[in-house]
Parts: sequence; C-alpha cells; structure tokens
Amino acid sequence: MDERKWRLRSADDPGDHWLRRIAVSRAQMIEWGAMLTIVALALTLDFWGLAASGYGNLYYAAAVRSMAESWHNFLFAAYDPGGFVTVDKPPLGFWAQVLSVKLLGFSSFSLLLPEALAGALSVVALWRIARRAFGPVAGALAALALAITPISVVVNRDNILEPTLTLTALLAAWAIGRAVERGALRWLLISAAFVGLGFNIKMLEAYLIVPALALVYLLCAPGARGKRLRRLTLAGALMVALSFSWIAFVDLTPAAQRPYVGSTTANSELELALGYNGSGRLLGGQTLTLFGHALTNGYARPHHAARPPQAGGATPRQSSADGRAPVRLPAHHPSPVGAPGSLRLVQAPLGSQISWELPLALGGLLLAAIAALSAVAERRDRPQALRELWSVWRRSPRTHGLLLWGAWLGAEMLLFSFARSINDYYVAVLAPAICALAGMGAVELWRVYLALFQRRERDGWLVAWRGLLLPLALLATVGLQATLLGAAPRWTPWLAPALLASALGLAALLVSVRLSARLAARPARRLASALAMVALAVTLIAPTGWTLSSLTPGNEGGWPSAGPQFASAPTKERPLVDPAMMRYLLQHRGEDRFLVGALNAYITAPIIIATGQPVLDMGGFTGNDPILTDRLLQRIVTQDQAHLFLLPSTNVTAAQLAALFPPPARRGAARLGKAAVAGSVYTNSLTRWISIHCTPVPPSQWSSTSVATHRLGAFELFACQT
Repeated sequence: MDERKWRLRSADDPGDHWLRRIAVSRAQMIEWGAMLTIVALALTLDFWGLAASGYGNLYYAAAVRSMAESWHNFLFAAYDPGGFVTVDKPPLGFWAQVLSVKLLGFSSFSLLLPEALAGALSVVALWRIARRAFGPVAGALAALALAITPISVVVNRDNILEPTLTLTALLAAWAIGRAVERGALRWLLISAAFVGLGFNIKMLEAYLIVPALALVYLLCAPGARGKRLRRLTLAGALMVALSFSWIAFVDLTPAAQRPYVGSTTANSELELALGYNGSGRLLGGQTLTLFGHALTNGYARPHHAARPPQAGGATPRQSSADGRAPVRLPAHHPSPVGAPGSLRLVQAPLGSQISWELPLALGGLLLAAIAALSAVAERRDRPQALRELWSVWRRSPRTHGLLLWGAWLGAEMLLFSFARSINDYYVAVLAPAICALAGMGAVELWRVYLALFQRRERDGWLVAWRGLLLPLALLATVGLQATLLGAAPRWTPWLAPALLASALGLAALLVSVRLSARLAARPARRLASALAMVALAVTLIAPTGWTLSSLTPGNEGGWPSAGPQFASAPTKERPLVDPAMMRYLLQHRGEDRFLVGALNAYITAPIIIATGQPVLDMGGFTGNDPILTDRLLQRIVTQDQAHLFLLPSTNVTAAQLAALFPPPARRGAARLGKAAVAGSVYTNSLTRWISIHCTPVPPSQWSSTSVATHRLGAFELFACQT
C-alpha cells in the first residue's frame, strides 16, 4: 500500500482517533503540570516563613483586632477597640482578615493568611485569562512572571490590601471576557460588581481598570452599538451603587453614633474616597484639605466638633502657641518612589519593584501593532476587505486580550508615573498587565522569529525586519534590569555585567543564526529555538534573585518594599511596647473608658495590638485629624473617660526616634517626618493643654530599665486629675 492510501485509511481509523486524543491529553498534562509547578512556587514564596513576618502594617493590624471586638467596629471599620476613629480604608479587605482572626485567633499567621491566599489565587486567575487570549504557553509564562514579581511577592506576605484588590480586578477582567464571548448581560454585571467590591477595598484605585473593561466591551461585544452602550450604562450604575453603598451608610449615620472618619477634616467617608484616597494621591496631600474645605463650605464638621482648620490646611507643623518645645526631627525626606515624571517606572526607586519585564511587554504590544499594520496594508485598497478584517479582529480573543491588558497597562502607568503621593507597593496592581503582555510578547517574538526561516521572497521589509525584534527585546529587557539592579549596588555587583554580557552574546547568536537560515534551515531553526529559550531564562534571573532577597524580616511591615536594600538580619524578638509601661497603664487605668491617650497611630497601634484595649487616638493616623478641641478633651478627662496620656518628649533625639519603632514602622515614620510624632495644628493644641493641666509621671514608675536605655526621653507619660 502506498503512502497516500495509508494516510487516507488512517484518517478514518478509530485507532488513529484514539491516538489523537492521547496526544491532546498529553499536551494538557504538560500544561497542567507546568501550572501546578508555578502555583507551588507562588505558594512557597508567599507562605515561606509567613508566621515569622510579624504583624505587617501595625496600623491595619490594630484595626483588624479592633474590628474583631464588636459588630459596631466591624461595620464602621473602627481603628481602635473603643470605636473612636476609623481606619483610612473601607472595610471589605479587612473583613477577610477579621474572619481569619476569628477562626484561627489573633496571630501573625492568621492576620497575613488572606493576603497570601489572594496572591496565589491571582496567579491562577491570570493564567486562565491570559491563556484564553494568547494560548497556553503565554498563559503559563504570564503566571510565572506574576509569581516571581518582587513587589507582588512582598505585598502577598503583608497585611496591606493590594493582593485582595488585584484579585478582584482579575476577576472583573475574567468576567468581562465572558461577557464579550457570550454576549450575556449577567457577566457584564458580574464584572461591574467585582469593580464595586474592589472600591470597597481601596476606593478609587479600583477604578483604574474601568477604562480597559469598558473599551473591551464597547469594541468587541456582540450586538448593536446602542445596545452595548445601554448595557455599559446599566453596569456603570450598578458599579457606582455598589461602590458608594457603604459610604452612604456611614455618612448617613449620625456622627454621635459612629467613629470619626479617619484621615479627613469633614468626618466624611465621601471626603476620604475623593480626597485623601483620591485627589490627594494624584496631586499631593494639600488637595485633601482643600477638598475637605469644599465639602463643608470651609468649616470642618468633625465627630467631636473640632475647630475649623487654619489657613493653609492641616499640614504637619508645630504651633507657636504650643507651650511645649518642638520635637526636633529631620525637615525633609526624599521621596522613596522618585520624582513624578514619564521615566519614573524605569528608574531604580520604583522600577525595581515592578518593571523587570516591562520591555518584553511593550515589545509584545509593538509586535501586535506591526501585525495589524501589515494586515491593513494588504487590504488598504479594498474597503470591503477592511470591514471583514475588523469583523474578524473584534471577535478574536487575542484582540480582547490586547485591548484589555494594553489599556490596563497604559492607564496605570500614566497614574503611577505622575501621581505625587503614592507608596511603592501601590504598583502591585500593575503587575498582572505587565506579566500578561510579557507572556504574550515572549511567545509572539519567538514565533515570528522562527517563522521567518520560511520567509517567502515576496514578503515585504516590514515582515522581514520583525526578526530583529527578538534580540532587540532581549537587549532592552536585560539592559533595563541592569539599570534597576543599581538600586542596590552592593548586592551581587557581578550580576548586572554578567547579564549584559549574556544578553549581548545571545543577541549576536540570534542575529547570526537568522542570517544563515537559508544555508541550513532546519538546524538553524533548532538552534534558534534553544537560544530563544535560554534568552527567556536570562530575563528571569534578575527578578527572581530580587524577589528571593526580599524574603527577609526587613522587608515586612507597614511600607513593604522589594529588594536587598531593605533587607536586615533577623533581630532578637522584642515586645511591641514596653511591658512595664503596659503594666502601669493597666494598673492605673481605674474606671476609664480609654487605657491611654496619644497623638497618632504610630504610638497607639502597638498598644492596641498588645492589649486589645480601647486607646484614645487624638489625631487619627498621622495626628492631622481635627477630632478633638481643648474643651472636648477637658470634658473627656472630667468625665473619667481617660486620664493617662503618652506624648512625645520635648527632648527626643534622632537616635531615640529610631528606637521608638521596629524597623518596618520606622521606615513609615521617616516618610511622614514630623507628622509621625510631633502632631499637627490640631494635636499640638491638645498636647499644650495636657502639659499645662496634667502632671508628668516619673519614668522610673512606668518604664523598664531594659527599654529605658533607648526609650527614656522619647515619651512622656502624663496623668490628669479630675
């Protein structure tokens, strides 16, 4: 039987059908095996030594402990067990941590568990979304890139809310993909609901993906344009209603029946969302005070009727009317994320957190644009063909993915490049877009490069020169990584030169093999495949090493940052607060409602975590909140609600300030400068009243000798007599 007849028979042979099914199953087994390995890697990086990571952000840890104390605190996101002031974020993300704490008890592991799980689930979600758009290999590479992205791993090991927000954003993207493919309204509404839930985790930051979701649905969903617009309007209404439902609940509750809304001047969750967590992040801290003025027609309406802010806003500074000497702290702290500008994300301070695979992602977008231009160029003289091409494009999952991730990347890059008041860990929500496009870019660059070995003579120069994109993308990616390694020049100084030398050698080999393809196409193709895989592995070395260097005690805490420049050797565990001081406060509290009063969360959070007792936080998170006036403070004292107050000493030195906080909190205190301990125009008046009407307690009565060696003089304890 000749070969042709054998092929015709085997096509109808049931045995051949069985063999083809086995082949498909084998490919699926390889894919699932790769994904299980990647998920295991993500779980290992997120959970390794998690219980030894401390309480993370002490401000949020105190809020979780307080919210677990009562339903009132749970509903209003109270920061302190007494329900005096709220935390500066909505409650949804904290509710998951509260549930974990209620089930497992309050501990470091139970507090950090929900975020670590959210990080691992985000890897799985990104795999499914990228696989649908770009194929199984691109999906696996995207998941791998996210699993080793430095800032993603660091935030997954902390109790800040970025992992939960990222997961809800990915679920919204998954739902919008279903809505476009199936044309079902319910999936569009589910996507809008996930965005609304994300708003109740970190407010306006959740809306950064809305342009991408709307663009994909508007351009690619089935149905007439008017129908798509109406559905988008309905989904937008659901999103807004779900987003602002908790805000409305809080703001419509009488102020006397709820905590004061922290980090606001108008005691309003709406101000918190649009001011402190909105325009304040984009334009700087000054705008949030101006927003509070506008919301209240120039008069603050705090929970306890505090005075209106003075002209110029509630910026942290010492009042000349304060009878106590000013606390001497450094006047300026450089921004840890670099100056706003178009190059911020490729500069070491912020780029070292997120941008390791950014050139590969941009290369994938460029390749997609070149392919689109080539297709249009072939049909430029045939309008009917162009319409058919667009009809095919808008139905393609690949187009959906390019629009989704391209718009996601563009919107968030724009914000994080020019926002004036952000923390470096905020960029963790940018990681899925970079990783998805990097996975797609790696596969497409590889595919185009190999396909050119069968290039036809009639192919134009635009097609022929695409073969250079792979070595160029390799050089650009490794070149940027070498620049980012400059954030820690003393850490493995040999790594950057080694990576650059490897990239140059691989790029030269890729070009050489490409030029010699006509002489020996099959061997050259095999060699090129091997070189491309080695090149991909080279691009993963630097971010993997940077991530592994971040798994140290110094990288945990209130302001988590990835990289060896934040690493520190493990130190002997010490209590968050002086045990002798805690014993004194508990013994001399009497019938007071509050254990002690203090200026801000840097002082009160460790006490709340250690005792679980109500603490009077007179100025909110940073001490800027106009919660109390002198008269109201006097009323609190005379009504036996509080009579002990822990204030910064007038003689604090820089060394004593450094010893006040554990290393993670110390980094946060340095960022806020005077606001960390010196108070504001609101709390300085309160400290003046306390220093005049109350009596200092001798340090020997409330501070232990072991702690007094570096903490005496940092704090003063006052006792007020009624």
